[in-house]
Amino acid sequence: MIMKFWARLSGLALATCLSLATSAQAITYTLDVDVGAGNASGFIETDGTLGVLTAGNITAWEITLNAPNLWFGPTDVIGTTTASQGISLLGASGQAASGLTATATDILFDFGGNTAALFNGGDRGNYLCLQGQATGACKNQFNLLAIGFDAISGNAEEATMTGSFALASVTTVPLPASLPLLLAGVGLFGVFRRRAR
Repeated sequence: MIMKFWARLSGLALATCLSLATSAQAITYTLDVDVGAGNASGFIETDGTLGVLTAGNITAWEITLNAPNLWFGPTDVIGTTTASQGISLLGASGQAASGLTATATDILFDFGGNTAALFNGGDRGNYLCLQGQATGACKNQFNLLAIGFDAISGNAEEATMTGSFALASVTTVPLPASLPLLLAGVGLFGVFRRRAR
């Protein structure tokens, strides 16, 4: 009877630990992009989603833009803790906006896809724009990476891009917060199993 109790208790503890260990944890990616005479640096934090990202998966971000022709000076800090504000993920011709994808180590943008990603500073109009085969996000031009405030008038630093581009990366993969709990549960399982014999 006692042996069955400990076996069930240890099984429940193990199942609980495994379910906690698989829950998503926020990931912070560091961004440092050079475009012509411009630079964008900062961070993008996601809710831990791997694969296609939506604006809702980005929980916080802050990007410092440095470029000669920014609105109100050569430096601007854009970003907000209300992440979806100031982020536009656009698809061309009614297609899904799936240009940004996340792995455990990188946020990638596919310049070959029909999408665009725009991070902008609101009223000041300064932005970091990645545009694949979609048009209209920062300029009616395909395969464009731009930092500026008005690409149409030529007030942006621009580069023509192809393929997949690592927009932001993590230097180390974070240790899941629930991993110590999982290890403790596995250890307890072994102790209970041994005592039940």
